[in-house]
Amino acid sequence: MNNQEDEIVLKLTGIANQLSSGKRKLNLDIGNIEDIENENIRELAQKIVHLGEQYRDCYGFIMDLANGKLYTEPPRGNPFVDPFKQLHSDLRHLTWQIQEIANGDYDQSVSFSGDFSEA
Repeated sequence: MNNQEDEIVLKLTGIANQLSSGKRKLNLDIGNIEDIENENIRELAQKIVHLGEQYRDCYGFIMDLANGKLYTEPPRGNPFVDPFKQLHSDLRHLTWQIQEIANGDYDQSVSFSGDFSEA
């Protein structure tokens, strides 16, 4: 490997470390990926930067859910978000049911899973 390739591998290792530590703000800047001469390193760089972007988008979506922003749409084509889509849908439906009860429709049956429905 030459010096440029060593530098890129160090930056990619830094991104992997940021991902594994759960950081919200990722530094995904590794320079112009298309300028990387080594095809294998270029492909690795593209995949790791894409992974970082998906992680960052998922993190933002989950934080919006945690902050009660239920009308935030999940990022499309992001497999990190898939496990949270049902929760997102259930919370939106629960919110609608509670609004209906508040408007006087006492026939609503809260259908959220777990202890919440029992309460």
